Amino acid sequence: MHKLSAQEVQEFTNCCRSIVARCDMGKTRALDYAYPYAVAGVTMRNDEEIHTQALYILTNIMYWRGKEAKMVRETLKKITA
Repeated sequence: MHKLSAQEVQEFTNCCRSIVARCDMGKTRALDYAYPYAVAGVTMRNDEEIHTQALYILTNIMYWRGKEAKMVRETLKKITA
């Protein structure tokens, strides 16, 4: 696990917010299991916590499709690399 930059932390927060917003709009059931992890992730700032949370979120967005989903997945994979 590498030290996250401030930009990577912000990108993680944005990914979490994106998932939360999608669920709040009732847009997709593919994110139902990722929702609680994303809600918790919005306030995280610790590198280790973010890394672990990103893994949980990635596991639970595997059926989410589309352009936004692809961008979120790429960002989370970069964080967990």
